[in-house]
Amino acid sequence: MRTISTKRQSFDTLKRVTLAILILYILAVLSSCEYHTVEVELPEGSINPCDTATVSFSTDVTAILTSKCATTGCHDGTGDDPNLSSSLYTNLESSLGDGKFKSKVIDQRTMPPIGSTALSNTEYMILKCWFENGHSNN
Repeated sequence: MRTISTKRQSFDTLKRVTLAILILYILAVLSSCEYHTVEVELPEGSINPCDTATVSFSTDVTAILTSKCATTGCHDGTGDDPNLSSSLYTNLESSLGDGKFKSKVIDQRTMPPIGSTALSNTEYMILKCWFENGHSNN
């Protein structure tokens, strides 16, 4: 009788440990899918840099998108759309038109995703100014 009781206790302990590991795994997976957004606010009375900045797609924006977005496994033609490794502006136009660029890059700041090299505040402001000033292919 004592052997059965000991085996039952061992089985109950194993179930508890397995359940604890499962819960920790689920928590780890859920927390890894979390995005962090950062609001960039200007001090009261300051001039919005987008009002005076002249941002060039070919000079300023292309450098950022190439180094931060058209990376291996992301928007490099083998990963997510749009492909930003060639015909950059042409391939980006659909995301500009349907609001995905504004939503993911400007508003939510979920691109590049966590785990990738984040945009610096300067890079973010360049993209934001370019977008707000009509996102032209200049």
